[in-house]
Amino acid sequence: MSDSNAVKISPSDTDLLSAVIKAQSTIPDGSGASKIASAVLTAHPDWVVAEKRIRKLLRIQKGEDTAQADPAAPSSSAGDGPPSANPKKRTRGKPKTKLNEATSGEVPRTTEDRANGDSSASSDTPYPISQLNQELKVEEWTKKIDVKVFDGMKGKGLVATEDVAEGEVIWKEDPFIYCPDWDIQDAQSVGLRCANCALPLPSPRSPPIPCPSQCGRSWCNRLCYSRSKDAHAFLCLGQNPASTPLLDFIGTEKWKALGAWTRVVALLLAEWVAAGDNKIGEGKDWSMLRSLAGLSLKERVKVLPNWQTTALADQQLWRRAHKLYVEALDKPSDSGAAKKLSKLKKNKALPPAIHDELFSYESFLVGLGKMSLNLESHGALYRLHSHLNHSCSPNISVQHPLIDTQPAKISIVAKRPIASGEELTVTYVNPRNSLKKRRRELKEWGFGECQCERCLEEEKMREGKEEGDEDDLEDELRGFLGV
Repeated sequence: MSDSNAVKISPSDTDLLSAVIKAQSTIPDGSGASKIASAVLTAHPDWVVAEKRIRKLLRIQKGEDTAQADPAAPSSSAGDGPPSANPKKRTRGKPKTKLNEATSGEVPRTTEDRANGDSSASSDTPYPISQLNQELKVEEWTKKIDVKVFDGMKGKGLVATEDVAEGEVIWKEDPFIYCPDWDIQDAQSVGLRCANCALPLPSPRSPPIPCPSQCGRSWCNRLCYSRSKDAHAFLCLGQNPASTPLLDFIGTEKWKALGAWTRVVALLLAEWVAAGDNKIGEGKDWSMLRSLAGLSLKERVKVLPNWQTTALADQQLWRRAHKLYVEALDKPSDSGAAKKLSKLKKNKALPPAIHDELFSYESFLVGLGKMSLNLESHGALYRLHSHLNHSCSPNISVQHPLIDTQPAKISIVAKRPIASGEELTVTYVNPRNSLKKRRRELKEWGFGECQCERCLEEEKMREGKEEGDEDDLEDELRGFLGV
């Protein structure tokens, strides 16, 4: 009896990848997607799989083999910095990445996702990519959540491992890197706030500790000083005068992503000097940096309206920033400044691959993008917080309970009861905005068209409505959804 009427199923990415690997072992090496697809469907007659999907998985396989060999390959991000490339200042963003459970390397979202059910994918739309952070230990912050890879479309995020009550503080987190608002940075530069934690000085608990090189910065206690003094040396006006033009440029442009990226690299250089060549490119800080989702500035601007009109100005600004960055931390043109920087590096040279990862122009644009997409609104970058995905009806909020004394310390608080297994989400845009505006802003950051539950519900309710009815509809929905 024929089974032609049997129900066909679409396998998961994990099952399909396993079948592809098995099929590759039964056919000649180098066989194309067509032969592999035929072998997979022969072995699994109850499956329905498009050849495009097989080609996509073949690229994923290739990316897995090369990701570690070229960690600096453009996985980039956009800046919050160049005014022409950043029309609006927003909270940090975390993209919907394409990351499969079967891989640990960078896996880009492809245009063929449209053929597999992603209506937001477009042939000319760039998407952010990321990696899993193999060094991350979630239990250092909380036992109530864990990292989860959802599927090949959405990527990684955070889910509850037990029920969470409304109003409950799920975890608290100090920043990995902090590039504060400009008024705080101004206060830090003259010793009125701690150069590390930004606590107002003098502290009632201990006298401030001034920079030995008399650059004007101070620390609130010995712990803050010991945590940041080595990285500070690379951005100290006394110990590394080559950094002065870059820091002045960052302040003039109000370019927070560039400020954050500069601090990240200063930290990595300080760790390299302290640990030696054997540790360069390894450890939790490198793993964290490489895992961050990002979209290169060159790709990021292409999702902005009329980006071609500012393309030349953008590129000129990026080139100028890169030149100052290299002068500050890699190769100062002034011989005296070069000697001081070489002394900080103990006269050592970075391995070529690491040097390229930190200082090549392409990697620079990647780094800026990663900072921009992952910085929290107050300018800090967090190891765990950076995993949070977006929803226009988020179930958690990011709070700064000690904003006056410890502005970078955050508390993650449940906005409503969260069930075990449910994903934790924040909003990357103003949830009071209209559906059209929210989706537009998310698209401008490379996130594609939002498909969260609220957006889909609003889209459904908009069908047949005139444009003029949109505001009334949004008010109705906000009342219904409680946002």
